Amino acid sequence: MVIFMKKSIGIFCLILLALLIAPTAATTLYVDDNGGEGFYTTIQGALDAAEEGDTISILPGTYSTFTVRKPHLTILSRDGAESVIVDCQNEEGARIPDGSNENATGTILDGLKFLNGKPGLKIGTYGPANDSIVKNCILNDMIVQVLPKGDNITFENNTFMGTTGTPACYMMLRDSTDCKIINNTFTNITPKFGAILLYKTTATNNTITGNIFDSSFDGNSFYFREAGDGNKIFLNTNVSGVALHTGTVAPTTHWNSTAPLTYTYNNTAHTGYLGNLWSGYTKTDENGDGVIDTPYVLPDGLGTDHAPLVAAAGEYEIVVPQTLYVDDDGGEGVYTTIQAAVDAAKSVDTIVVRNGTYTENVLVDKGLTIRAENGTEAVTVTAASPTKPVFDLKADGITVEGFSVRGPTNTHVAGIESVGYDECRIIGNDCGGACYNGIHLGGDATGNLIEANACHDNTRRGISLRDNVTGNTVYNNTCWDNADDELCVKDYPSDNVIWANAFFGTVECLNANTYHSPDEVTYTYNGTEHTGYVGNYYGGYEGTDDDNNGIGDDSMLLGTDDVTGEHRDEYPMMGIWKNSEIMKPAPTLTTVTVDAETTEFETGETWQFAATGVYSDSTVVPDLAFTWTSSEPAVGTVNETGWFEAVAPGATTLTAACDGVEGTARVTVVAPDTLPSIEIIRYAPDGVTVEEKKTVTIRWMQRHLPVLGGEEGTMLRFQGPSFDKNDPWNPAENLNLGKVNNTVKGTALADLCDLVGGVYEDGEIQFTGRDNYPGVIPSSVVLAPHERQGPAIIAWWDAEAGEYPEWKWGPQLFFFTPDGVFGNEDMRICFPEAYHHYWTDWPSAAGISVKKIVTIEIVPEPREDWDLDLAGAIIRTIDRSYYEQAVACSAPGHGATWTDDGKTWSGLPLWLLCGWVDDADQHAPFRDDLADQGYTVLVVDYGPDGIEGTEDDRTVEFASADVKRNNNILLANEIDQWPLEEGDWPLRLVGKDVPAEKRLGSVDAIRLEGLGGTGDMILTLHKGWNFVSVPRTLAPGNDTAAIFADVDSAGHSILTFDAAAGLWKPLGKNDTVRPLDGIWVYAAKNTGIEITFDPAKPTTPPTKRLSEGWNAVGYSDIEPEPARDALTSVKEKWAILIGYEAGSQAYEHSAINGAVGSHADTLPMIPGKGYWLYMRADGTLAAIST
Repeated sequence: MVIFMKKSIGIFCLILLALLIAPTAATTLYVDDNGGEGFYTTIQGALDAAEEGDTISILPGTYSTFTVRKPHLTILSRDGAESVIVDCQNEEGARIPDGSNENATGTILDGLKFLNGKPGLKIGTYGPANDSIVKNCILNDMIVQVLPKGDNITFENNTFMGTTGTPACYMMLRDSTDCKIINNTFTNITPKFGAILLYKTTATNNTITGNIFDSSFDGNSFYFREAGDGNKIFLNTNVSGVALHTGTVAPTTHWNSTAPLTYTYNNTAHTGYLGNLWSGYTKTDENGDGVIDTPYVLPDGLGTDHAPLVAAAGEYEIVVPQTLYVDDDGGEGVYTTIQAAVDAAKSVDTIVVRNGTYTENVLVDKGLTIRAENGTEAVTVTAASPTKPVFDLKADGITVEGFSVRGPTNTHVAGIESVGYDECRIIGNDCGGACYNGIHLGGDATGNLIEANACHDNTRRGISLRDNVTGNTVYNNTCWDNADDELCVKDYPSDNVIWANAFFGTVECLNANTYHSPDEVTYTYNGTEHTGYVGNYYGGYEGTDDDNNGIGDDSMLLGTDDVTGEHRDEYPMMGIWKNSEIMKPAPTLTTVTVDAETTEFETGETWQFAATGVYSDSTVVPDLAFTWTSSEPAVGTVNETGWFEAVAPGATTLTAACDGVEGTARVTVVAPDTLPSIEIIRYAPDGVTVEEKKTVTIRWMQRHLPVLGGEEGTMLRFQGPSFDKNDPWNPAENLNLGKVNNTVKGTALADLCDLVGGVYEDGEIQFTGRDNYPGVIPSSVVLAPHERQGPAIIAWWDAEAGEYPEWKWGPQLFFFTPDGVFGNEDMRICFPEAYHHYWTDWPSAAGISVKKIVTIEIVPEPREDWDLDLAGAIIRTIDRSYYEQAVACSAPGHGATWTDDGKTWSGLPLWLLCGWVDDADQHAPFRDDLADQGYTVLVVDYGPDGIEGTEDDRTVEFASADVKRNNNILLANEIDQWPLEEGDWPLRLVGKDVPAEKRLGSVDAIRLEGLGGTGDMILTLHKGWNFVSVPRTLAPGNDTAAIFADVDSAGHSILTFDAAAGLWKPLGKNDTVRPLDGIWVYAAKNTGIEITFDPAKPTTPPTKRLSEGWNAVGYSDIEPEPARDALTSVKEKWAILIGYEAGSQAYEHSAINGAVGSHADTLPMIPGKGYWLYMRADGTLAAIST
């Protein structure tokens, strides 16, 4: 329950806060121990002044040690490691950072020389420094070891030399994971245990490779003490020894590369695992692959180097480029998908894709070259998922060349995309067809080349340069027919060069980049050679070229930004660039579009299709000479003008072609009986004979009858119960308006009825839903709708869900009221009383809005109404409409049937009706315990005179034990789906377990006699957890938790919640149960608890002190009341009220103070139930009864 409290507070009190932070440019700060204007004299001074991302550049000199307290700072020597000395003066050196409250993540030390350190630096020892790098540094005369602590810390290309005394080690990996010790040199050091000590199980998954222990090194290279598993140690040179600390267990360590490497040794290529060069290990290498044939077994069980090296690691040149082939037809030695080849390739390999069509999203995470063997005409790659780019470039140095790239892709997902990677080449691709952007560079991508690509027909842009991309070249690309712009350059791109491209549509460039050639170039225009700067071609450029040099005389405005101002191409080309020639483009037919307003037809339907051609200069030509064809003439035919006739169910593609450019429309032909439809039936005046019927599809309605609701639909609502006993009809229409609330389109009910001859003047219209739920309205709804009602429609489209069947509640009945709301008062005024709808005892117009309609029946006169009296612990009277709704209800145990002599009787089981009055709670389920105690069920017919208690009454009896949950005793209201005949009408008692002499017709009443129980109320407990309360003060002697003593709680405590302390408290059997307390009770099975109220009512209503936050409360009356009335004593302080439905073991809709709709504060509080109440402040809740 505590978990629920936390989740609920999060759900209902969540505050969303958005912080917009403007990026700041990184800065370089300079340090010189000689001082000078603009220089810091100490490294620490520069660090204190720096901001995240800055660089500290240090001039030659000798400096004191320093502390890094900020993330992502780079500290480097301007002139190399020998020029900058950090003298630690036999004390602890650089701290990165200084404390746990500081963050030095991503620190880079580059080219510094540390002397006399104890040690020279500590990384991550006192606070976070993950992802830090120490490179190109010298650590000399260390007294104590270097101690990197954290994740992904790298030591690269450093020299560790000289020690003062005999330190335990030179570097200790402790609390170090995924760290990299690579290409370092250890020279002239003498550690006590080893150069590198792996200490504690937290030293795991580290990589130690490429390091050199030179001849002056004395001692073990590696020492293990309680080290973790998974460390990788290979390609190290002159490893002089390895040792395990006494009394500790050897970890699992990889002494070779974890995958085969391709390498050359002595100018010969090999592939295999590589280990380390071990000092003094000189076994033979028979095959000359540079790997000793005999594995090197390490001492102390530390493992085996299965590939010890013959020579220093530098003698092995790793990786040889390979060419991998992809063919969707398969074949020996080829891959069938591009992704499979990418996954198998090494970063220097080339992948050649042969002719074919590939459907996949290719993630390229290595510096590969991927090219189509025969160009864009031969290889098409289409997105398998719209959520990812077709080619997602996630490594530096990738080349993608010669592909047709097709979508669709989702918002912000490009055809080819590289975000944050450098030196990639995107060349000669055709990126078109529903990608968001054709090509996109983002992040801090640098040095990339986008060349000779065609980007067209994308849903947003052709080429996009965003974020902080810098130094990229966009050259000789062609972009047309992209939905927004051919080129977009915005956010913070800089120093990009964009030239010789052809942009036939608009561009959006909001940053200062170079929009022309970086230098003057020599080119030809109209047969004459020229030299000068060349920009780009723009389809919308309207300038002149008076000097006839192919460059416009006026600049081209590319975009205007409020901050950066105007941005222009000063050298716009008068034609497109081709082989150093500017050529004026001739308009060409680029697109053919086939009218696809309608693409689904019923057999026998005809339609006139049309096609339109669009040229490269955006000229639209509708009357070209098209050649029309149908791919499946057996499904549908099309003539030379585009006239289509649907022949048989199936699918066909219609193609309109002109000058080699095609446009298509995929057409589906269906049989009418396979489409969503409604059957409309008109009965003859005898009410039995079908006079006419017609089934119409939703699609048929759309095409052949007027559509009501407008292009975007119209919002229509039905009011639910007001739950306000002082205002049940609520003429103001301000309570519970969200019960039915949809924005819909549909067909007039009158038009549908007219298809079968219209409605009867004094008749009614009956509806049946897919769930068999019935509905009925008077014919006046169609013949003479009241002005408050407006036209009735059958809606088949909803703005949120779409068209039925995607809209699962459709088709549904709505009224086009003037104010968009059909309220309870509207129902009272517009409809005769017999057609009013109620939820329990509350008027509810929402019940008129029948859903899932499959049948509309037009009958000459309405069915006669009737009542059924129920008497037991309480007395109820239900009418025909309520009974029929209960029969149609999908809840378990409601409707029941019995077939006898070929006729099917349908109605409600007798036990269900008994359950409505067998205790004081009319909504509680059937009481099995009371049935077991025993009572008599009387079924009564008041006789011909219809008067209760006269001599013509007829009564049959059943024992409660025989009725108990027996569906073979039912009270039928229909036979073969028709009302009962005279003599049996309105209800007849039938069923397999009803003897013939007890099959009573014309039933008027059901009485329960001899019910057990003497209490004032029954608290019904369901199996599982129950949230309950007592509505009034209990009688002395019956007012403690002992009232739950007979409940099998399966060992669970009875709980209350102390909001002030925020604690759950169990109730002892002698603890008082008070009104206004919410109590949690677990029951192993359904049961009932009798409670008795104090006959001497308290003089003042009980109260309960509530605390800010969630409180467990009860409801203090025996009749339901709206939440806002029941909580009036804290009306300014309560926020949210949530009840618990024990039958389903789930929380109910919340009520929110002041809300309307589905969370209205008029939702009723129910006697006997407990609630969670969220208070904005402390307060006192007073009971509304004593």
